[in-house]
Amino acid sequence: MIHFIFVLLSICTCSMVNAASVLTLVKDGNAVYSIHAVTENQKQAAVILNKYVTAISGTTLPVVSIAKDLQIVFTPPPDVKFNVDQMKTDAFCIEMQQEVVYIYSNSKQGLQHAVYVFIERCLHVNKFATKPLFEKRKTITVDSTKITDEPAYTTRSLYYTGTNDAEYITWHGLNGKSADSVKDQWGMWVHTFKNLIPDSVYFDTHPEYYALNGVRRRSQLCLSNEAVLQTVIESLRLMMRKDTASLYWSVSQNDNFEYCTCSQCKTIDSIEGSQSGTMLRFVNKVAAAFPQKIISTLAYQYTRKPPAITKPAKNVNIMFCSIECGRHLPIEDDPQAASFRSDFEGWCKLTDNIMVWDYVVQFSNYVSPFPNIHVLQPNIQYFYEHGVRHIFEQASGSNWSDNMELKSYLIAALLWNPYVDVDSLIERYATLQYGAGADDMITYMVDMEQQLNQSKAPLDIYSNPVTPNNSWLKPNQLSEYESYVEAALATAHPSKHQAIKKQKLPLQYARLEQAKFYGTGNLGVFENNNGKWVVRQQLQNDLKQFMSDCEQLHVIHLNENNYSIYDYNKAWQRIFDAGLDGHKAMLADIKLTPGFSLKYPAKGIETLNDGSKGFDDYSFNWLGWEGSSMQAIINLKQVDTVQSIAVDFMQFQKSWIFYPESVSFYVSVDGVNYQLLATKAAPTLMADNNFKAHTFKAEFKKQPAQYLKVEAKNLGQCPVWHIGAGHPSWIFCDEIIVH
Repeated sequence: MIHFIFVLLSICTCSMVNAASVLTLVKDGNAVYSIHAVTENQKQAAVILNKYVTAISGTTLPVVSIAKDLQIVFTPPPDVKFNVDQMKTDAFCIEMQQEVVYIYSNSKQGLQHAVYVFIERCLHVNKFATKPLFEKRKTITVDSTKITDEPAYTTRSLYYTGTNDAEYITWHGLNGKSADSVKDQWGMWVHTFKNLIPDSVYFDTHPEYYALNGVRRRSQLCLSNEAVLQTVIESLRLMMRKDTASLYWSVSQNDNFEYCTCSQCKTIDSIEGSQSGTMLRFVNKVAAAFPQKIISTLAYQYTRKPPAITKPAKNVNIMFCSIECGRHLPIEDDPQAASFRSDFEGWCKLTDNIMVWDYVVQFSNYVSPFPNIHVLQPNIQYFYEHGVRHIFEQASGSNWSDNMELKSYLIAALLWNPYVDVDSLIERYATLQYGAGADDMITYMVDMEQQLNQSKAPLDIYSNPVTPNNSWLKPNQLSEYESYVEAALATAHPSKHQAIKKQKLPLQYARLEQAKFYGTGNLGVFENNNGKWVVRQQLQNDLKQFMSDCEQLHVIHLNENNYSIYDYNKAWQRIFDAGLDGHKAMLADIKLTPGFSLKYPAKGIETLNDGSKGFDDYSFNWLGWEGSSMQAIINLKQVDTVQSIAVDFMQFQKSWIFYPESVSFYVSVDGVNYQLLATKAAPTLMADNNFKAHTFKAEFKKQPAQYLKVEAKNLGQCPVWHIGAGHPSWIFCDEIIVH
């Protein structure tokens, strides 16, 4: 039986009490009330409450186990009629009867959350980040009230900076795997094949345990192999002996796109109509060995589509991921999300044991503007209305990202109640965070989301602030957004400036990133000064200001790969040092065969000779070819003398981008007869997940030429040792430089 836990606040003096509608807890710096707490959980709740009573008034309420003239109550008020054990876990009630305040729940977590609700709503303390907001006062009064509430979602997990703070988690009613430091009930957390059967231990002696894709590869497991099943079960058994408390254990694919194509796995997948068929049959067998545990697996990428025949066992949890969805429209309204909805709703028909893994930030650019507030509520409602009661909202972890404090606050509230009035929460947040600057900051947020909606541009979790430079982040729009922030700074009290300046960072970042794209002119990196290309002074000032603001506001990492502001500054210094090369091919005519991939259009064909290099971001100022080689013919429009041709290619194997095998350089006077001047081989190919760029350069004796040809030979497919083996490889080229 679950025992009711409560805190009872009672009068500790015999002086006359105030009217029933207003209770005075502290008067003129003196405690009027005491806290009656007997159990350990109640005493912990008393500590929480006193922390803020003391912070506000400088006074601590006495904590007593025996109350004079008042009964110690271990149940709700006498007139409470409902059955305690029928309350939903973490549900709570706050009510005041005459001079008594009852705060109670049927769980430790629920009680502590209830105390924080009392602190927030009755003592007027707010916690949007690690530092609470409140006004000090010598007298604390509370209005008589009754608050009864229960959570909509059972698991309410949020991975944001604030959720590294244990108090923040409890304050906002979160639970589950909310941060790296919070293990909760999970013994293993996704992508676990590599841990259950480590390839460093088994691959050399048992390659048959691993996925067949032409050859046996370390990428995934062969799930039709009985020995693999028994080895996974034994690995789990050993882990569970060491960790008896954890309830959830993930048995799930490694984070890559491969799966086994051996005859047995292939047959099962064909019968089930999805690779999830082989996965689920395997996981069900694992779950049968541990009936007292919950075995979780992923519906992610190639396992997202539900199987046609097999259903999850009773103790199998499906972790369903929304990684492919855009954030410009709610999932339910987005035509591009039709297949996602079909898969999700298909799983809902098979089981009610689903945890949704949702994504709420731009992982490639944390500090980039990311106006997704308008989709948070409809998406959380969509999952809830389809029976989901467990959700993990992945954000930027311990790193700051655009509008983090507000989004964290909203998501936490929505996980508790998907139908809460979001507009009122935004207004409340803005008023408390920005003070007199609230109206301008709300206008800024609303305007950006309206511009996004009107543009019908996509909003992707792996995009950047350059792609929308001709829509909702075009230069004049950036200026408008900046004017709202500046107006807020001019109006607000200096104590509110830090919060406002944080929301200026995304605009500063967008300006800097777009400057790389524009390259030259008032919006670019370089300007022409008496025939010489030099770095714009204003841009250098902007970078210096951005670095200073980030340091002051403790914003250090810019993406999920822990790319720091110091790495970012070094990259900019390399751009400044490299300068702009006003070479002979700049703005000449170029013909490409085949054409570049429209997935990454950059500036179009002029990307290859606009004078601006791509440096360390393939999303702009680089053109890509997927699975095919590249041929570029440059027409200088008249015969000229050349003695070197150079071109940069990038390597970023994490995104399936490799150097070309070789690059060949030709010259021609008539555009028909070409002379091969040099072929340059790529550096030795080896596994490397770091971004790199390599210059292929041919230097030769002066040659007359009007036409230049550059041919880059693509690998064609990712190497056999790469996670994308068998899939097309990419080559990316930036600037063809001719001297």
